[in-house]
Amino acid sequence: MRILGIDPGLVIMGYALLEEDRLSAWGRFKGKGTWEERLFQGAEFVEGKIDELFPDEVAIEAPFTGANPSSAIKLAHLKGALMYVVWKKGIPVYEYSPREIKKAITGRGNASKQEVRNFVGRIFRQVSGYDEADAVALAFTHYLMRGR
Repeated sequence: MRILGIDPGLVIMGYALLEEDRLSAWGRFKGKGTWEERLFQGAEFVEGKIDELFPDEVAIEAPFTGANPSSAIKLAHLKGALMYVVWKKGIPVYEYSPREIKKAITGRGNASKQEVRNFVGRIFRQVSGYDEADAVALAFTHYLMRGR
């Protein structure tokens, strides 16, 4: 099973491909321009990664609303565009909230980003940045959930 984890972001987007329990690809994408331009660039980037990596399933993080409703709406647009790209390719897509990911990875839904990053770093040593670590955590969460 090849799982592509996507940590959507309008500035930086993380991705990771997990093959069974082995990390085979990871990285990040940084768009440029207006948020609308970055939304389009992000969708194009994910479409290219799907064509390059051939995932069987995709796991994407649900937008975190936070304190800024404008950012939440823009992230929801991005997530919709990304899900459209995945569905268009005929690939099943699954969504996980930050709380679900933290609980699956650390056992606590209120864990910090640093705790998640530390855990991911212990298992998959080559991952360093938060965006990549979040994408790995997302793919690994889906891997764990599929096993249940």
